[in-house]
Amino acid sequence: MPSKKTSHTIDEIYKKISRLCAKKELSEYDALQYLKKFKISPQETLSILQKLKVDNFIDNRRFVRAFIHDKLKFNHWGKHKILSRLQQKKIPRNLSEKIWNETVNENEYLNIMKIEIFKKSGHRKNLNPSQRLAIFRYMVGKGFEQEKILNLMQQLFNVE
Repeated sequence: MPSKKTSHTIDEIYKKISRLCAKKELSEYDALQYLKKFKISPQETLSILQKLKVDNFIDNRRFVRAFIHDKLKFNHWGKHKILSRLQQKKIPRNLSEKIWNETVNENEYLNIMKIEIFKKSGHRKNLNPSQRLAIFRYMVGKGFEQEKILNLMQQLFNVE
């Protein structure tokens, strides 16, 4: 059976991506990656992106806020991992840092770290050095800052 070749008009493509943007936040980079599958010219791609921005379907600041909130609250990722992933999505580092500082409450961040440490420790306080090292590595892998991990583990496990 021959395959149908579907060609979409610019308006159809715009409608498709605007519906997607209405369902979930997309960065400009994400939208660009989505548009690549339609194999349209760079000028048409830029035209659609510009219209999405003007119509407020795409807003990198709003995307960064949502991304930080979701990854911190639901995935319990640390600052390094979140900012690194935003950088992969071509979000400028200074924008990510600025929004991080505006939106993340330090006490809530430390509470998330405590939750992750206790979860990994099996809610035990008496851990041997290799168990503490495993927790430290786990926390670094989740993107938390090494100094904060060490300080928190010293407090929680009464270690020097």
